[in-house]
Amino acid sequence: MLIASRNCVRALLVGLFAVHLAGCGSAPTTLERTASVSGIVTFAGQPVEEGTVELADVKVGGGGAGPLGPGGKYEIKGLLAGRYKVSIQPPVVEDKGDGKTAPRKVPKDVANIPAKYRNDATSGFTLDIVDGEAAEGNFKME
Repeated sequence: MLIASRNCVRALLVGLFAVHLAGCGSAPTTLERTASVSGIVTFAGQPVEEGTVELADVKVGGGGAGPLGPGGKYEIKGLLAGRYKVSIQPPVVEDKGDGKTAPRKVPKDVANIPAKYRNDATSGFTLDIVDGEAAEGNFKME
C-alpha cells in the first residue's frame, strides 16, 4: 500500500511539473523587443553622415544605438515600447598614443555634432516608441 501511495505522489508531481512547463512561454511578455525607429539627422540643414544615434529609455534604462550613414540616415531595431531620450554621438577613432600611453578609442573631432546634442539630458530630443511599430525619428541640430 505504501508503494502505491508513493507512485501516486510521483505521478501527481510529474503531472504538475508537466503542466507548469506547458505554460512556460505561451503568454506574450511585455518585454518583447518588437519596435524600431529610423530617420535622418541633420546639422544646419546638412545630413550628418558619421556618428551614432543613441536612445536611452526614460523609465527602465537600456535603449539602443544605430550608426549614421549616407544622407544622415540611421535605423535602430529591437526596441521596447516607451519614451526615449536621444543623443547624437560623434564617430570614434583610435588615438595611437604618444608611446607612453596605450592606444585608445576617442571621439573624432567633428564640428557638425555640437556638444549640446552629445548628452541626452541637454539635447532636447525625445522619442516615443509604440510596441510592434516602426517609428520615425528625424533630428535637426542647429
